[in-house]
Amino acid sequence: MISSLKRIVDGSRALTHLNYYKGQLAYQFGLHRHLSGATHGRFDLNESLAYVRGVFDDYVRYSGEPSSSLAGKRVMEIGPGDNLGVGLLFLAHGATSYLAVDRFSPQADPERNEQIYAALLDGMTDEQRSRVADCLEPVGQGRARITGSRLAAQYGSAIEDLGRSVASESVDVIISRAVLEHVYDPVRAWQVMASVLHPDGQMWHKVDLRHHGFYDQFHPLEFLTVPTRIWDRVTQPDPTLNRRRVDCFDQLAKQAFQESEVYLTHVLDHEEMVPHRKQLEFGRDYDDEDLQLVRAIHPRLAPEFRDLSDEQLLVTGIFVICRRKRSGS
Repeated sequence: MISSLKRIVDGSRALTHLNYYKGQLAYQFGLHRHLSGATHGRFDLNESLAYVRGVFDDYVRYSGEPSSSLAGKRVMEIGPGDNLGVGLLFLAHGATSYLAVDRFSPQADPERNEQIYAALLDGMTDEQRSRVADCLEPVGQGRARITGSRLAAQYGSAIEDLGRSVASESVDVIISRAVLEHVYDPVRAWQVMASVLHPDGQMWHKVDLRHHGFYDQFHPLEFLTVPTRIWDRVTQPDPTLNRRRVDCFDQLAKQAFQESEVYLTHVLDHEEMVPHRKQLEFGRDYDDEDLQLVRAIHPRLAPEFRDLSDEQLLVTGIFVICRRKRSGS
């Protein structure tokens, strides 16, 4: 019976709208908890370690900066989720401080996090361990707890409100991963991040532009056909998905920074492209079937997406690297 009802709902756009909206009502009435950022709850310890190290290596690789350049840097991460292991690695490589800022307070497993921190510490060189000695306190066999103020988290703080708690031009590097697609107002968020960034600072943002499960049973870009008034009902506040595309983030980067690069990480629902691309290549990154999917849905897109090119619609993941703020940003 349940599977039959699900097939009926999944086959109807109107019923799918209502089903998503029902989830938002459940969240607003406290019947459903926000699950954003709960990454490590589904990993075992080795998977968590591989994930944390992979994320850190990703930042270093695509920023074009050697890890030694992190020495003395003040780092801020937007939307760290349920673990601060990436921040620990930034400090181990010479950063002086790391502040994590998150609108939500994700579900976290304190004991698992302590295991992750201890295991990361075990994998460091002696020099790296000495750099984070004041950040971790052993609390038992194979566990370590965050201590001190250099590795810190500020939950319940939206990006748009950073200016209230973070001084202007006080951060050297701002990073995020799969976060900016969820902010309520990405333009305002970008402006605020730029305002707290040092003039010679950098921003490294990996942005997931995919459907996040919304309407994917119909088409990988079906979510872009939903009128804004309906979209806001079925996706806010848990989780917000602002639907901004590659053109938006490319423009924001060029307006605020003297140097910027946009790496392309995903096409439609395909696996991540590694290494990331600066341009898509037909026959390597996409094919005729992908183009047909995009062109078939183009007439049904919501008005704000109808002027996008085939390539802009094909791109569903980006890594934006920004350097040197423009005057006044």
